[in-house]
Formats: sequence, C-alpha cells, structure tokens
Amino acid sequence: MLVLAAAAAMDPWGFRPFTTLRWAVVGVAAAAAAASTRWRVPGRLLAAWLVLLGLLGLATALALDPLIALLGHPRRHLGLLGWLVAALAFAAGTGLDADGFRRAVGRAGVVAGLITGGSVLADLGGWDPAGVSFAGGRVGGLLGQPAYLGAVAVLLGPLAVGVALDADQGRRWQGAAWASAAGCALAALASETRGAWLGLVVAAAVAWPWLRRAVSSPWLRRAAAAHRPAAVAGAVAVAGLVVVGPVGTRGADLLDPGEAGGRGRLDEWALAADVIAEYPVTGAGPEGYRIAATAHIDPGYARRHGRDEVVDRAHDGPLDVAAAAGIPAALVYVGLLAAVTVRAARAVRHPPDPVIAGAAVGVVAWVVQQLVGFPVAEVDPLAWLLAGAVVVAVAPGIESRRMLAGRILAAVTAVALAAAGITSVVADHSLERAVEDADVAAADRAARLRPDDIDAWYAAAQVAASGPSLLAVDAGLDRVEAGLEHSPRDPALADLHEGLLTERALRSGLEEDLEIAEAAARARIAADPAGPIHHQRLGLVLEAEGRTTAAHRAFAAARALDPHEQAR
Repeated sequence: MLVLAAAAAMDPWGFRPFTTLRWAVVGVAAAAAAASTRWRVPGRLLAAWLVLLGLLGLATALALDPLIALLGHPRRHLGLLGWLVAALAFAAGTGLDADGFRRAVGRAGVVAGLITGGSVLADLGGWDPAGVSFAGGRVGGLLGQPAYLGAVAVLLGPLAVGVALDADQGRRWQGAAWASAAGCALAALASETRGAWLGLVVAAAVAWPWLRRAVSSPWLRRAAAAHRPAAVAGAVAVAGLVVVGPVGTRGADLLDPGEAGGRGRLDEWALAADVIAEYPVTGAGPEGYRIAATAHIDPGYARRHGRDEVVDRAHDGPLDVAAAAGIPAALVYVGLLAAVTVRAARAVRHPPDPVIAGAAVGVVAWVVQQLVGFPVAEVDPLAWLLAGAVVVAVAPGIESRRMLAGRILAAVTAVALAAAGITSVVADHSLERAVEDADVAAADRAARLRPDDIDAWYAAAQVAASGPSLLAVDAGLDRVEAGLEHSPRDPALADLHEGLLTERALRSGLEEDLEIAEAAARARIAADPAGPIHHQRLGLVLEAEGRTTAAHRAFAAARALDPHEQAR
C-alpha cells in the first residue's frame, strides 16, 4: 500500500488532488506496517531517531504555529506527525525479511514504476486531469509537482532494475521490471528535476561495479555485440538530449539568478540561513518556515523571484530541518542520512541480492537529491522503508526487538491517521464543490469538519466574499478571522484578511474602516516588508483617505519591489 500510494494515490475529485488522499494512505500504511512487524533497528539508528523526534517535539511545543507544527500544513503534511510516520516507515522496513521484501516491496515497486511511467506518457500526450501546468513544459504526472515526481522516480527506478536482475522473479516480472525502470527514467527526465538527475548520476557511479557484474552474463554480452549499432545510435540520442533537450536547457538555467534553481537557489539558502540564525536552537517549528521567512526576504529577492507564492521551503533537506527544529536536529538528521548512505553503499558493493542492491541505489540517489531538494511527507516514507530494509540486509545479525511500546504507538497512529484521512478526503471533496460552484455551505462544511485545515478557511472566506455587497465581504472576514483563531500567524490567511479589510474600506469609504485597513496593511508590511501587495494596498487606502503624497510613496515602494506590477 505504501509503495503504490506514494506513486499513484491521486484523487481527481479533491481540492488538493495530489496530496490529501496520498498522505492519508501513505501515513496509515506506514504506521500499520510498523505495528505489524518486529523491528530490527540498529541501536545507534534507533537512538538517532528518538533524539530527532524529541528535538522535533520540543520545536513543536515552541513553534510559531504549534497546531500546524503538530499536524502539518494541509498541502505539505510535514509536521511532527509526518516525521513520526517517516520513522515508523523506517522501523517497518527493518522488520521485513529478505524474501518478503523481494516479492512484496520489489514487485509493488515494479507496478508503481509502470503506473508512474504510464502517467508521464499520458501527461506528455496532453492528459491533465487537475489542470496543473509548469513553466518549461515540466511534467508532474500523478505526483502533481515535478520535484515530487523526480524523487519517486529515483527511488522506484533502481528498485525496478534490481527486480529485473533477479533471476528468481521469473521472466514476466523481469520484463515488467525493465519496462518499469524505463518508465521511471522517462519520469526523471520529463520532470526536469535537477536534484533527481544529480542523485541518479551519483548513485550510478556508486552502482557501476555492481551493474557491470550483474550484466556480465554471456548472453547479454552477445546481445550487446549483435546490437552495437543500435547501442551507438542510442548513445548519440542520449547525448543529444543532454545537449539540446531538457537536460541542456535546465543546465543552462543554473546560471540564471532569476530561476528557482542554480544561482537562484543560493538566494533560497541565504534566506534559510537568516531564519536559522534567528532560531538556532529550536527552529521556527515544523512548517514554521512559511512564517519566519517573510521577515527576512529582502527587496532583491522579491524582484528576482516575485512574491506570488508563499515561501515555505529552504530547498535543502538539512537546512529545512535546521529551520524547523534547530541546528542540533539538523546535525542528527545529517547523521541519519550519512549512516543510511554508508550502509546503502555497502549493500551495493556486496549485494545480498539484486533487489536489495537496487533499493540501496535508490536510497543513495534520494539522499543526494535531498541536498538540493527538501523532505516530502508523501514520498519520504517510501525512501525510509527502503532504507530500513537495506540497513538490516547488510547487518543480518541484528536481532528483532519487541518494541511493544513503539508498536502500540504505531497502531494508535494508524487508527488516528485513518480517521484523520477519511475526514480530510471528505473535506477535500466539499472544498472542490465549493470552489467549482461558489457554494458557501460546502466550504463551511469542510471548515467545520477539519477546523485545523487552513485551506478550508481560506477557500470558505474567498467563496463567501465573492458577492458584490459589503455583507459578502463581512461574511468572508468572519471566516478568515475564524481561521486565524486556529493559525494566528499563517501568512496566507493574514494576507487574505488584509485584502478583505482593504476591500471593505474602499467600498464603504467610512473613516473607521479606512483606519482599520491602514493598520492591517502596516502590520503586514512590518511582518513582510518585501511584499509588494501590502504597499499597494496601503497606497489604495491612503489615497481613499485623501493622503495623496503618502499614497504615492506606498505605490512607489510597491513598484520597487515588483517592477512588473503597475502600481498606481
């Protein structure tokens, strides 16, 4: 379930089609697997996980947004609960025996890879069920986001190669595995995710001695000799893709400071460093980066990258953990990744079987792409499941642990996640109907069902405020203010609140409303000084108050932060 859900659990009827259902199934599957297996976690790795979860728990208690730090943002799910699921997935992986891993996880990975490759082909052919498109023609497939697709591809592709090289799987499964590996390679290429490419290159270098030995059978050598012209033509085609295709194009973007990656990624890391410097010991809390980062965004960053999206990731795994839970937690996380990588490299050099070796290659690729990517709640449990199996495969003498308390925690977590998952999916469907049909009642049902869902309050406020009257604006304000009671510092809700107050003041023209709107705009400027929309709204309010000179200064500040914005 975990392997298949990480790749394919899309809900076309949901408001967030690529995340809500996927997280529900992945979370429940990981916790249930951990509850039903006898763990064999090495002592040092167990201690590292306990320390990391303890530091994340402390960061959650002191977080800028404690509720979201605990449960996770409804679009990202990487709160304390998300990290617990990752730890349980690792524990479950250590409880799998070799035969169970080869047949259950290996074959599930083959099916998931086939689904991933098929969805990418459909996406390239114009299939777009969620109406999502990305600049440069990047593909997201059933993952929605190209970066997520790349992360899944680097895990499933090598795993499929391992199944293909396992003679005990049978010819049908081996043939399906080769097709799955090809589909994952296509997914990695079409996603245009440079972190995935880097991970695969490094992993291929680590795996090269194993691959040479694995494919050195006489019939493969004869087949290669017989098809040497085709092999040469294929190499030329691949080189062409590298030079003039998506690889070359994305490589050239590395030199563009305005692009999200490359030189632009340095801006992201510098911003993360500023946040970490402000919260060095306990961080801003899981999912707190979206709040803490806004105060550190400077005008240059705003001009180069725009402010249309909420800045919520540092785009580097260790930096993301440091921003969430402090430098000590990041050091523990790096130590975990390093320990897993060393053991994975050992599994590749001396593979106990081809499927474990393939899983180990995927784990190495995933760790490397973390250096320019970020943890993903819906994908990382798959990586940690594979990592757990690889770790025990290279240390077969590890005895199983009863870990009764841990397995009870896993069972309770599975039940809680199942209940939360069901309510989340129901609320997601209500939100989709609310947005499509401008149905305020449907949005309110979603917010009542999941009051912790920031998106539900945001959508309910937008739908309620869409009417032409002041009463509609007031209805929207009521809902966004209710949302702020649950997440008082959420930047998206705060921006919507500011926008609705501005709209009300401009419609009514009342002095009291204008004063309230001005105060709200100035408060948002104090919290997010490089946000051009706040200066724009302040200018509109000041202009309505008749303070023309001050309004022009506010409009000039908005233009300076966003040269493309035609501020008055």
